[in-house]
Amino acid sequence: MPFHLTLLPLLSFTPINEINSDYKVVPTRSEWNETCMATELKENGFNNRLNNGKVWGSSVDKGFAQSKCTCRHEHVKDLGVMNFDDFVSADQKCREEFAEDYIQTFTKYLQIHLNERDKK
Repeated sequence: MPFHLTLLPLLSFTPINEINSDYKVVPTRSEWNETCMATELKENGFNNRLNNGKVWGSSVDKGFAQSKCTCRHEHVKDLGVMNFDDFVSADQKCREEFAEDYIQTFTKYLQIHLNERDKK
């Protein structure tokens, strides 16, 4: 048996961050959404003087953010592991999709999110 094949089982038990710190395991959709939506709210939410936090301006704003987050996850979900370039590429692909047909893309990814949420 070739030497490199004998090491294969060892690699499968090594945490990915020990193999190469540039690669990270692709989070589950719920983990991705939690982080992504928190970032979107921080960047695009409105200041709420009552609780010194951010709030969505409307349900449409929140839906658009969810659509963008879902789009990005759809482009990396099957990779298993991703690096920064994969992350940036997913964002770029989504920007291009939204630029091509804003309403259709918004609807497409929001529907994916709603379908996944309803499965739970």
